[in-house]
Amino acid sequence: SIFTERSISVYQIELDRIEAIIKNPRAGDLLIKSLNDEIDNSFDLLVLLANKTELNNLMSQAMTISASDGTLYTPNSFTLYMDAFNAFDTFILNPYSMTVNEIYNFTDASVLEATAAINQITIALNLLVLRPDKTDLINAFNIASTFDVSPYTPNSISSFNVGLDLIESIINDPNAITLDIHHALTDLE
Repeated sequence: SIFTERSISVYQIELDRIEAIIKNPRAGDLLIKSLNDEIDNSFDLLVLLANKTELNNLMSQAMTISASDGTLYTPNSFTLYMDAFNAFDTFILNPYSMTVNEIYNFTDASVLEATAAINQITIALNLLVLRPDKTDLINAFNIASTFDVSPYTPNSISSFNVGLDLIESIINDPNAITLDIHHALTDLE
């Protein structure tokens, strides 16, 4: 079926109610004619069943990342991600009164329910920040560290060393992002 079992049940109850009115010998022609709108409105009770392919793919990705050691990501972003991932079991999505994991495991999930779960998983995945490659920055820093500063003024040497200290702090910062690395490389040039 393309509709949820829950909505089919509600739809069937409504059709049974309408049928009982039609079969009632005391129902007048006016009442029966007025049922046309109710019959048309009963179709609105049917809710599309979700195709959960996207939800399943995103959840698989989320579960794989949560089972990892997180070394591909900055520590802060991985911590935030794990908090969001763990909330898949506890955070109730309104107005559906289910968690992400309940919707994921629910065979009768509607399109709107699956979309809400997909949105939450996507939000969690978007928290992740890949650790940047610092190799070029480290190499440039090592070269700059050996630079002969003896012909320069004490003020310029001090400024140079402060700059090196800032770049070294970026190298040592596990939460540094690609933009930080790019700016540090630009500063070294």
